[in-house]
Amino acid sequence: MVGIGVSAGGLEALVEVLRHLPSETGMAFVVAPPSDPQQKSNLVESLSRLTGMPVTEAADGLRLEPNHVYILPSATDVAVFHGVLKLMPRPETHARHQPIDALLRSLAEDKGDRAIGGILSESELATEEALRFANRVLEIANRHSEMAPLLAEFVAEIKRFCQCTAAGFRILDDDGGIPYQAYEGFSRGFYEAESPLSIKRDECMCSNVIKGATDPNLPFYTKGGSFYMNGTTHFLATVSPEQKGRTRNRCNEEGYESVALVPIRVGGHTLGLIHVADPRENAVPVGTVEALERAAMQLGTAIQRVRLQTEVRQAREELEDRVRQRTAELAGTVAQLEAEVRERARLEEEILKVSEMERRRIGQDLHDGLGQGIAGAAFMGQLLHQKMAEQSLPEAAEAAKITGHLRGCLELARSLARGLCPIGLGPKGLPGALRELASQLESTYGVACAFGGDRRASVADNAVATHLYRLAQESAGNAARHAKASRIRIELSERGGCLVLSVRDNGVGLPEGYETKGGMGLHIMRLRARAIGASLSVEQCPEGGTAVTVRLPKTCKSEWRRRSNAGRSSQGKDEGPGR
Repeated sequence: MVGIGVSAGGLEALVEVLRHLPSETGMAFVVAPPSDPQQKSNLVESLSRLTGMPVTEAADGLRLEPNHVYILPSATDVAVFHGVLKLMPRPETHARHQPIDALLRSLAEDKGDRAIGGILSESELATEEALRFANRVLEIANRHSEMAPLLAEFVAEIKRFCQCTAAGFRILDDDGGIPYQAYEGFSRGFYEAESPLSIKRDECMCSNVIKGATDPNLPFYTKGGSFYMNGTTHFLATVSPEQKGRTRNRCNEEGYESVALVPIRVGGHTLGLIHVADPRENAVPVGTVEALERAAMQLGTAIQRVRLQTEVRQAREELEDRVRQRTAELAGTVAQLEAEVRERARLEEEILKVSEMERRRIGQDLHDGLGQGIAGAAFMGQLLHQKMAEQSLPEAAEAAKITGHLRGCLELARSLARGLCPIGLGPKGLPGALRELASQLESTYGVACAFGGDRRASVADNAVATHLYRLAQESAGNAARHAKASRIRIELSERGGCLVLSVRDNGVGLPEGYETKGGMGLHIMRLRARAIGASLSVEQCPEGGTAVTVRLPKTCKSEWRRRSNAGRSSQGKDEGPGR
């Protein structure tokens, strides 16, 4: 007899096991499925299509027969006595329900060495892929300044990660419409029929998710407000009308059995949703939905940032048009133009502030949440390895390999956290962060990168230090990635009443026309320098390579500190990027 415990992430492994087993093994298989009630609801029917063995739900008093698969029901414990199943109600306790423990214990007692036990859970590769997905989502969110390419790359990455047939984004407009702004895999007919939906006139699952009309107590909604279903035909046939509400059933009519609708939110406001669909059953497990919910937060922030940047760009274009048209005619408009310039500067500063706050929040979440969890798992893996090694078990080497893999993941999470939140996570301020940046570039790109600074160079205001760090990070990163440099030098010094930050390299130098063709990176560097009152110069070095120099007068440092203190006094608390 074989007892198998399956987590939500291990359902795919169970499918593969049953698909490859012959129909006559001489063994009876008892499966404790994942706690997700939705995945349990149609598991018997789904598994029956994959194996030649009969698949049934376990019942009390049922005698186990060879070449059969038995699925344990919910909220029960099970034991095996003389080959007969004994089902017992779940005990009243606040502890996590683990029916597999009782099953495997009773199997060992009843069958001795003729009992086999196994646990199927999410693979290490799936954990690595989730980390890589989170990293790619972050890169995409910060790469684009236009909405169309941002959404298009997000759709492609989500479709790749979920390995689904179709994915798309519905974005809520001012009139209540939720058209698809980007999609892949949906047919043209499906798009034309579904894109005109409105939350004001249409009642469906998409409207429910965007309006927040979801109930996490129902098995097809998550606590994050998402809807997901891994068998739409079974869902429509078995769920009561009161539970499922009004639905248009378009995904099921199109042949999609697995569907996920994940809200895109920022600041408590819903911007739209992610729509994932696939004709296979069990294609969007709850773990995938949770990963999409985390990605939706990054997408929401990116959409807000691009909208702000578009407003700034439009404001800049409108301002320049007005200047050209009115300068020769209306001298009295000077005051109004100056006010608009100040508003433009305020919006630019707000963009930098929102971006930096989001970077820090993500960095701190990685460091304090994910990093601590991986560190705990690595420690437990080390203990397991030691115990196995003491007992000379052959699995000790595998335990050591898992522990090493977890430590690698921990180092990756910490490296991401340091890059996103370099100053707030360290006690040594800007010089320490720049020294660590040089070390990271050296290890990542294999270039000789050094940091030098004198003791007089200090930055008391964390917001100013953050802008300077980002300028050094962008300059040195460009030198390592694009300029083919083998040596990079970062310096922080105080000369002539100015704090001077310089980044020099021995690379191929600047491309022709960089002054007029400067990309988003150079544009943001100029924004950062202007925000703190510093000057930025990018020059070719006589001996070859490029020199980026930032000069911050002491008067600007004092003015920035005065403005920061005034802002904190008026708000009652520090909500700036250095928080």
